[in-house]
Amino acid sequence: MARTARRWLSAPRQVLLSFREHECFFMAAGISFYFMLSLVPMLFILLAILGFFLRGSVTVQEGLREAVREYIPFLTDELLRNIEHVVERPTLLGWIGGIALLLSADLVFMAVQSSLDKIFAPGKSSFLRSKVISVLLAVLVCCGVIVTIFVNAVDQSLEGVQGGPGALSGIGALTGVSVGLHLSPWIVAALLVAWFTLAVKLLPHKVIPLRYACAGGLLGALLWVAGRTYYIWYLENVSRLGPLFGSLGAVVLTLIWVYVSSLAFLLGAELTRWLMLTAPQNDPPPPPS
Repeated sequence: MARTARRWLSAPRQVLLSFREHECFFMAAGISFYFMLSLVPMLFILLAILGFFLRGSVTVQEGLREAVREYIPFLTDELLRNIEHVVERPTLLGWIGGIALLLSADLVFMAVQSSLDKIFAPGKSSFLRSKVISVLLAVLVCCGVIVTIFVNAVDQSLEGVQGGPGALSGIGALTGVSVGLHLSPWIVAALLVAWFTLAVKLLPHKVIPLRYACAGGLLGALLWVAGRTYYIWYLENVSRLGPLFGSLGAVVLTLIWVYVSSLAFLLGAELTRWLMLTAPQNDPPPPPS
């Protein structure tokens, strides 16, 4: 029992040392770069899918903006409007440009996979497996954004119920207290745990036990939520980067935020690695009595 307690007390130091040894700061920078390259193609695909089923729906477009901002707080409306313009007029992109755009959509998953392989010391790789998993995760991300759109719509609909914003019934009118569900933060947190867990479990070319991947996904999601809260508070109350970077402000803010998110994810992956290395089955056998 005492040995287990000492092991957990030493966990933060060992995880941070491993984080530094694997040069996760540089790997997070690479993930951020490829995410920025993949962001436009993924939004393009998502808008195309939504537009196919709900063409011309202003409500859906506004819902998409709100859902994306749950994950990328400072993404501008101008970028989404430009993508919507291309979706409505596909000839602007052309066949070659469209194919190149779609092929670049999984660059971020390749960057994440390369980073995780460095952390977990990969086994045998498979190009086909990597592509299938990248497509699967991309589909799950798109589904998660669609779920967030639906949840945001539910939250907004509750604001119209009598008794004030977010109230469910006359209870709010009688008590003066908002009793709405406010589902969005909880759903986003749950989706992040699921995405981070699946990425740690499936992307490395190594078998990762699900229970350890869940622990890493949970830590990554908690760090992401804490980082998002602080990042928004800091930019709204302490620093103003917009005047400093001018028209590039939105790009810089998004890039910094993606970098912080990548650091949170890689710290979760390092916890998964530590759990695997310190698992009880890896302990040396007791000396013979």
